[in-house]
Amino acid sequence: MLRHQEEASSQNNAILQSLNDAVIVFSTDRSIILANAAAERILEKPIDELVTQSFDELLASLNIKLPGDPLGDVLANPGDHNGDQRAITIKRGPQSLSISLVPVLTERGELLGACLIGRDITREVESDRLKTEFIGTVSHELRTPMTSIKGYTQLLAMGSLGEVNPTQKEFLTTITTNAERMIAIINDLLDITKIETGSVELQPSRMHVAEVLSAVVSSNRLELSQREHELALNLSPNLPLLWGDPERLRQVVQNILTNAIKYTPRGGKIAVTAREIALADIPAAQREGLPLNRRYIAIAVQDTGVGIDPEEQDRIFERFYRTENPLKIEAGGTGLGLSLVRPLLNLMGGRIWVTSTADQGSTFTFTMPVAPAE
Repeated sequence: MLRHQEEASSQNNAILQSLNDAVIVFSTDRSIILANAAAERILEKPIDELVTQSFDELLASLNIKLPGDPLGDVLANPGDHNGDQRAITIKRGPQSLSISLVPVLTERGELLGACLIGRDITREVESDRLKTEFIGTVSHELRTPMTSIKGYTQLLAMGSLGEVNPTQKEFLTTITTNAERMIAIINDLLDITKIETGSVELQPSRMHVAEVLSAVVSSNRLELSQREHELALNLSPNLPLLWGDPERLRQVVQNILTNAIKYTPRGGKIAVTAREIALADIPAAQREGLPLNRRYIAIAVQDTGVGIDPEEQDRIFERFYRTENPLKIEAGGTGLGLSLVRPLLNLMGGRIWVTSTADQGSTFTFTMPVAPAE
């Protein structure tokens, strides 16, 4: 029996040491009790030294600062983290690391400690940076000729070089429409680049939510009519002023409304609402990092569209991601619109989440902070 246990332990240790990911196990008192060879290689610290340190001593020796206390959260609430390996990306000089923490439990559910899994993602981060720079450069080069195409096409349609017959005007209008579509895609790509490089410049000011929402709804009347959608705009009375960048907020609302219009079958209903919301009514996952002393307004866009599967509801905010549904081909698009929404809102102190039921529709709700008193 003892020999069998020794063999099993030896096999488990061999597997642990062969992993390419760093594995560090902490006891409930936050001290390190086990580390593998990959941890030694990635963190550039001998295993003998690692096992003499606590979690906090390890972070201090590596000059790493983490948001909050992730180990404390796992040890205090293991049930909330069992199976949840949400990664945290951290910078350590030129090195980028992705780490996640999960509880270590016995078969009876007793807490033994926590396990840190770390991966060196320096190459991936650098590759993504180069890709972002390339997209930004190409987008800049494309925007100038597309703007010229749009401008000259509009001049031709206006008859600047002679009378234009109805067929010619129809063709020129089609060219203009598609040029505008290409320019919009290019602008989205440029915005993605700015967000990822941290170069977005906001111009925050006090603003009326009614003015922003009314302007966006009005600019979409034609498309709403073409798809025979019914749109209702409902605002709570006496809403306080918002604080944020008006142009960026319009962009956020436009992208969400465009998504609702595209993915709602013809003749659907869309409702845009705004109301003041208590911090406690914001989902717990979205409240993190929000000041406790601020007031917020919640803006929601509800549709009677095809809905979003639960496993896709968080992925829709990823770049280029598009849900699998019958309207995907008809809707078109690049999957960039919603990927811009979350980071722009985060920059303005807002949050966004989605609730959805298949074949019944979706509700995108986002918050914006109320303007401070003058």
